[in-house]
Amino acid sequence: MRRNMLRVLFLLPMLLVPGGCGLTGFKATTTQVNNVPHVPGAALDVATRNGAITITGDPAASDVQVTATISAGGLTQDEADQRLLATVLDVRRNAEGVLTVRVHWPEPKHSNDSAAFDIRLPDADGVTAVTSNGAVEVAKLGGHLRINTSNGRVRVTDHDGPAEVDTSNGSVTVTRLNGPLTVDTSNGSVTAEHVAGPMNMDTSNGSVQVVVDESFTGRVVFDTSNGRVRVTDGPGRVVKSNLKRSGGVIVVGDESTESVIDTSNGGITFEIQRGS
Repeated sequence: MRRNMLRVLFLLPMLLVPGGCGLTGFKATTTQVNNVPHVPGAALDVATRNGAITITGDPAASDVQVTATISAGGLTQDEADQRLLATVLDVRRNAEGVLTVRVHWPEPKHSNDSAAFDIRLPDADGVTAVTSNGAVEVAKLGGHLRINTSNGRVRVTDHDGPAEVDTSNGSVTVTRLNGPLTVDTSNGSVTAEHVAGPMNMDTSNGSVQVVVDESFTGRVVFDTSNGRVRVTDGPGRVVKSNLKRSGGVIVVGDESTESVIDTSNGGITFEIQRGS
């Protein structure tokens, strides 16, 4: 094993919480807290199923704390208990220094298998978070951010770097992003405030609300159906405007970049705020 690789496999503890019987069978649940050494400036890669992911940067932390709430399903309570005992929380740092967090359930998988993560760490240069049927929240980190989920909302706060968000059946809220933003969602609204840009946002069955600072520049293309486009320019930064009810183009400052905001069954509001 290379010296820069860390691999920690946690067999789940014997303290099991029976989940009882539901329409999809039985399940057993446990919560485990684990701490692993932190490598400054390294990336983080988290993937799970049927569970939320929360990742928070905390400069006061000295290591990476992973809190995992894990469930395993079964046709009987005994089977669920035994499958949970055989489930593994896999935390490892690969040869590139990326810290990966996964859960491995015994085969065959069960619909009640799930894992939710709450992770705190001093910093990260690059974050990937992938889940299904769960929300994702990332705050106070940096680097390239990639989020992919279904049936869950997404919230990004105070991120230093570009962000790509792909979700369905969930809203997206991004606040204070120092970089470009790409959002693809359906059946959910999008709110982006104080994003450096440029932005490429596509949603259906949801409104889009954007607030940018006075320093924002670029060409902005709007397109919507069953909704209106409204632009508010407090500091007078718009130098060109060709807007109609459901779409159009504005130029803020110059045309050095292009942002595209596209939605259906929802309106678009774009506000340029005067600097404080």
